[in-house]
Parts: sequence; structure tokens; C-alpha cells
Amino acid sequence: MSRFLVSVLFLLSFLISSSQERIFQFWNLNALDVKIMENATLGVSEKIQYTPKTNSIDLQYADITLEHKLTRWFEIGGGGRLLWMRKEYGWLREKRPMLYGNLLVSTGNFNWFFSNRIEYRFLDKADDHFRHRQIMNVNFPEIRRAGNLRFYTSIETFYKFQPDKLHLARFYAGVKTIQKEHFGLKLYYALEKKKSNSLWSAADILGVNMNFIY
Repeated sequence: MSRFLVSVLFLLSFLISSSQERIFQFWNLNALDVKIMENATLGVSEKIQYTPKTNSIDLQYADITLEHKLTRWFEIGGGGRLLWMRKEYGWLREKRPMLYGNLLVSTGNFNWFFSNRIEYRFLDKADDHFRHRQIMNVNFPEIRRAGNLRFYTSIETFYKFQPDKLHLARFYAGVKTIQKEHFGLKLYYALEKKKSNSLWSAADILGVNMNFIY
């Protein structure tokens, strides 16, 4: 938890800095969750990251996950990811097994989501390594006059078990515009800070998440 708080302060320090030119990207995530047992869900998803300046897709991946809800406030899961990322030397391919645990807490009209994920990254043109991903999400109370409209914010950090250590952090602010029984839609803005060769770069992101539930 202490490392996460340090990561939060680290990310917020960049929010007030505007001296560095930022990349702008569009992100789209489409997911399908199917309940296969009373407390178990199978999920598949695909994501694309697009950069208008270069008119190119810079990252795309496909996931498959299996999640089990142990209690109403705690769930565990695992899965795999196949990913392609554009680099200066071409496309980097990654295979990634993942294990995670999610904690869900409600306080009044606020919903809190806290997740830890351990992953091992098999990279075809770089060193394989373990990484820890941590995210904290807060869902604000529904705006009653607008039905299911709900604002949320989250902070996400990635820590390599290598000399790079903390190398990626994101701050999200978004809105859940639709939340039906079988469909959910989120729109968000994110600020991303990424370290490469000891140098930090920044990106502004507009994203759309669509989730189909059965």
C-alpha cells in the first residue's frame, strides 16, 4: 500500500506539469463476459490504441480470463493476453499470463474497486520479466435524473521486477453513460506517463469501453 501511495503522488506531480509535448491517442476496448456458473465468469476482450498524428495503430491485444467471485466483496481470476506493440524497430509481440485479485467495497453511495495483478511478460524482442499492476477505482453516486449516469476516477500503476521498477502510470477520469443488464458503455480521459531508457514521455488519451454481459 505504501508503494501505491508513493506512485499516486508521483503521478499527480506530473498532472501539474505542461512543459513537455504530449502524444494524443484514441483507445477502444470491447469485452464480452459470460456467466458460466453461479459465481464464475468467462471473459474475452480486444483493445486497440490509435495515434491520429501518425495515422497508425500502435498497440492491440486480445484477452481471455476466468473469474471467480469468492464473496460479494472479493474475487480472484486469471487469464492470458496476446499483444502486439509498435516500436521503432517494428512490432513487438508479447504473450502474458496473468493472476489477479479484486476487492470491492461500498461506502454510502460510493463504490471502491482495488485490484492487484501479477503477470509474466514473454517478449520476442526484449527480456522476459514479471510485473505487478495495481489499480484503485472510485465510482461516484449515480446522477439520479440521468438514470445510470455515473462518474468515476482511477489510478493505475505498473511496477517491473527489474531496474526500471515503476515505469508506467495512468490517471483516469470518466463517465459510465450506459449500464444495462446486458450492456455497459464508458467514456474517459486518461493521462499516461511512461518511462523508456530512463526518459519519461506523456500521452493524453480519449477512450471508449464497451462491455457485453450474458
